[in-house]
Amino acid sequence: MTTSEKAQAFVALQMLVNDFFRALDDNRIDDLIALFVPDGEWARPAGNLRGPDAIRGDLANRPAGRTSRHLTSNLRILDLAGDRCRFAYNLSTYSGFASGEGPLDLTGPSGVLDCEDVAVETADGWLFQRRSATPIFRRKP
Repeated sequence: MTTSEKAQAFVALQMLVNDFFRALDDNRIDDLIALFVPDGEWARPAGNLRGPDAIRGDLANRPAGRTSRHLTSNLRILDLAGDRCRFAYNLSTYSGFASGEGPLDLTGPSGVLDCEDVAVETADGWLFQRRSATPIFRRKP
């Protein structure tokens, strides 16, 4: 793999991660699901979800009125071979519930996680085969 090919994969994977978390924050569930292969898995601290029905069902249970933002950093490719890539990055999450007009009060991130994902390159571009996150820090309740 050339440096140019690795750089192209890096940019595409960063865009995949950005699109995923923007769809999650905007509650665009169908757009989020479209970023997975049909039997894709989302391994979350609360449990594993496999396939679009499981992901859709879980996200339908998100509390109404919840606002979230997911910020990623330090994406790095761990293994890139052919049309499959394992990569990692850090994730900081912020969430809260609106109590009126204006911005939400900020008390710091609700969590900091280490993510390690696997994506495959398809005719439609890179898609998640597996997403996983390990909590490192969490806000005390």
